[in-house]
Amino acid sequence: MSALSLAAAEPLNDAEGAVAEYPVQATDERNAGLAGMTARGGDLMRPFEPLTCPEGTVAFAGTVRADDGGVDEFWVELADRPRMYGEWRTKWAPNENDFDIEIVTFGYGSKYNVGNTFPGARNVFKAHEEVKISNLVKDLFMDRERRSGLVPFSIKGSIFLGGIFFLPGWIEINSS
Repeated sequence: MSALSLAAAEPLNDAEGAVAEYPVQATDERNAGLAGMTARGGDLMRPFEPLTCPEGTVAFAGTVRADDGGVDEFWVELADRPRMYGEWRTKWAPNENDFDIEIVTFGYGSKYNVGNTFPGARNVFKAHEEVKISNLVKDLFMDRERRSGLVPFSIKGSIFLGGIFFLPGWIEINSS
C-alpha cells in the first residue's frame, strides 16, 4: 500500500467517536481508506457513528497506521464482551472501478494492535459469537448512510457490488 497524505483545515481527531471538523481530502484516493469523508448539504458525514443492533454495536473505526501502510478498521461490542477491532479492505473488480469488501482479521483488544500476527494477539470466540459478529459486520457495510462518506464508497464512478467476504482465519474460534 502506498503512503497516504492528508490535507485538512483542522487536525483529524481520533476516529473512535470523533469526527474531523472539516472534510479531509486524500491525495491518493484508492488507498485513502476512511480519510475520504465528504460534506453534503454543508454537514460533514458521520461515518464513525455506531450502529446498534440486537446482537451488539458496530462502527467504522478509521484508518490506523501500520508497518505496510494504513489499515482500515471497524469495531464490534457484544453485550458480554469489551470492544474488539478488526481490519477490512477493498477488493477491486477487474474493471478497477467497482468493488466488494473483504474482512481480513478480527478480535483485537486495541485498534493499535490490528494486524499483529503474534499468537494470542486476538481474542478467541465461540461459534455462536462468530455468527453474531459476522451479522453485525454485514449490517455495518450494508448501511448506506454510514458508508456513503467513506472511500472507496464515495469515489465517483465506483460501485459497491455488495459482496462482503470473510477471509479464511478472519476470526479465531474455540474448537472445543
